[in-house]
Amino acid sequence: VQRQLNELGSRDDFIRNSTLDDQTAAAVYTERFGALQARLDNAKAMKEALSVNGDPAQGYDPDRYLMLLEFPEGRDPRAAIAYGNPDTAEHVSVTVPGMDTHPTSMPSMVNEANAIRTEAENQLDLAGLGNEQVAAIAWLGYDPPDTTDISVFEAPSQGRADEAAPDLAEFYRGINATNEHGSDVHLSAFGHSYGSVRSEERRVGKECRS
Repeated sequence: VQRQLNELGSRDDFIRNSTLDDQTAAAVYTERFGALQARLDNAKAMKEALSVNGDPAQGYDPDRYLMLLEFPEGRDPRAAIAYGNPDTAEHVSVTVPGMDTHPTSMPSMVNEANAIRTEAENQLDLAGLGNEQVAAIAWLGYDPPDTTDISVFEAPSQGRADEAAPDLAEFYRGINATNEHGSDVHLSAFGHSYGSVRSEERRVGKECRS
């Protein structure tokens, strides 16, 4: 992506070398540059989220697991990263974010997952269960509305949360299927803002039971 940005060059050069009129050329450049820059920012954020201490210079953290990475047409990429092994942990949490969350939010979401995992481990130690493992997952498997664009008008209808519910339900089922403790795994769900996420969680419960 960085190579494509370099090849695109500066705005002034693009307009000067284009066969289009200046106004149209400027609009084309802005669209292309914005799309490429967004892809680059997303890629850098994912690498940071998977790196030791969030620092790509330190390499990938073997305790962070990429569980989901999709590129749906016309939407932000979808991703899920676990802190701790979700296949061996007795306790697994999944956190779903709210509005204004993008792939560039993944580093902070993974930091939050680490905080959840650390607190859970502390509580297990206090309960005499320090030998049990914990995995905390940051799940961005849907494209939440933004307050900065027209998608904010979708928030009252809960449409995007409704779209996400089957995928989240399938994600939970996948955890049960691959975790060595099966249906005995202690699975916790957390949701941030965007009221329909709470509705989504209820829908997930219904779908999982069915």
